[in-house]
Amino acid sequence: MWFGFEGDTKIRFRFSDRLRADAAGTVAALRARGLTVEVLSGDVAGPVAAAAEAAGIDAWRAGLTPQDKAAAIDALAAQGRRVLMVGDGLNDAAALARAHAAMAPGTALEASQNAADLVFSGEGSRPSRPPSTSPRRRGAGRWRISPSRRSTTWSPARRPCSAW
Repeated sequence: MWFGFEGDTKIRFRFSDRLRADAAGTVAALRARGLTVEVLSGDVAGPVAAAAEAAGIDAWRAGLTPQDKAAAIDALAAQGRRVLMVGDGLNDAAALARAHAAMAPGTALEASQNAADLVFSGEGSRPSRPPSTSPRRRGAGRWRISPSRRSTTWSPARRPCSAW
């Protein structure tokens, strides 16, 4: 983005998102378990390709609308896949709600957190230990995992906004 007044020197602002420090390790761990990882983004292709490459992700799609992301989740589900969606923006909420399971960082918009089954906080994207509980039905509550404090809690008061 450029800023300046008519006839003045223009100043260029560059914005970029940094990947979480453990992003590539998390992707590698998922792939080691035989899982497929794909990026669905509304951003332009250049930054999406760079982020995907840095995280070790081969499959990525850029320029997607919220409806495109939800349709991609639906298409994978129609193939019999159980999709885990991770998202943090308003444009991710519909896809989060459609996924078999959904995660959002604690810094995500409230709409994404409400649509997610699990909200994680801290700098990492992997929990320090998995929650130990019996399976629950979607919509019954939400997990909060805080890797930095090594605690896992469940909050039934804040329910996902999706009804399944």
